[in-house]
Amino acid sequence: MPIISGGAAFAVPRKELFSQIQPTPGSPSLNPRPSIFNEVPYNRTQSPVSPGPDTLPVSPTTPGTTPPSPCPPTAPSATTPPTPLFGTPPSPTPVPGSVTQPPLPEQQQAPSARVMPVDGRVNVRLNNTTNAVIFYQVIGNTEQRSLAGKSEVTLRDLPAPVSLTFSRQDRGLLRPTLNATSMGLLEVTLDATTDLAEDRTTIRVQQDGAVLVN
Repeated sequence: MPIISGGAAFAVPRKELFSQIQPTPGSPSLNPRPSIFNEVPYNRTQSPVSPGPDTLPVSPTTPGTTPPSPCPPTAPSATTPPTPLFGTPPSPTPVPGSVTQPPLPEQQQAPSARVMPVDGRVNVRLNNTTNAVIFYQVIGNTEQRSLAGKSEVTLRDLPAPVSLTFSRQDRGLLRPTLNATSMGLLEVTLDATTDLAEDRTTIRVQQDGAVLVN
């Protein structure tokens, strides 16, 4: 290949020309690893640094947002009883293990009459004003008996407290009327009625002489 230098031309063989251009394998003029590859962003081929034991993992976040801060642990709070309203009396607290007993019937019902027992005993006179047969019984003292219509019977020396039941043979309704006429004597008049609210079937004489009708 001819080479022109100044005004003269020289002929240099092609083989010698390429041997001068190509670097030799051990030539110190070329840097096999330039320092630019150690700078960002050309240093991606370097080995990653392992995190230390005290390094926390970093969660990915969206650009422009602030990562949430961890919430502190909430301590268990004791249950606070509600504050009663002004002027409202507090409700009584039930005692553990206690059972509330319902009041007895005689504590709820007002007596219909009162008779004075003699030596703890009373007499009861039944007067049947209906035309039907009435069955009666003194609980714990007599068997069931019958009382014909328009008749009466006296039950003597009944120990108080005592209960007396009665019913009509034809299953009609009865309305008892009570009257304590004398010491230790209770008169019971049994009349017919068609009002279900007036129908009664039991009379009980308490130990103190109070008479309850049910």
